[in-house]
Amino acid sequence: MQPNIQRTAIIVEKNQAPGVIANISAILMGQMALACENIYSKDPIIDKSGVRHAGIKHNVVVLAASRNQIAQLSLSLAGVEDVQYIVFGEIGQKLSNSFGEYEEQIAKVTTDATSPMGLVITGEHDLVRKFTRKYSLLCTAPVGCARVC
Repeated sequence: MQPNIQRTAIIVEKNQAPGVIANISAILMGQMALACENIYSKDPIIDKSGVRHAGIKHNVVVLAASRNQIAQLSLSLAGVEDVQYIVFGEIGQKLSNSFGEYEEQIAKVTTDATSPMGLVITGEHDLVRKFTRKYSLLCTAPVGCARVC
């Protein structure tokens, strides 16, 4: 019997600056780690020098899409029980350090109105691939803009 292989995909808006992509990816992965305790090892991984290393348990990829594609993906995932997903949008990006206001604004609008800039999905490898296979790996160009490979 083959083990249950897990996968996490972070889908970010293409054409964003690398710093914005890194910020969105970090926010989404941090939130997903809270929602899914099996993503990281609870036990520290320490090298011979005594330095702690990340204990990621399965594959994580960063993919590129348009805001509309991210919004559509989030809506298509509604009701799918075997995956977990989280969206982060422009409202959150603009309301840095204003969590109460962010929470209030999100509760009042539809997903499209949040202007999604990123989504993270995690679950069984093949199922996550089914939902994300049409997106390309994200690369960064030397000029400082993200691009699709």
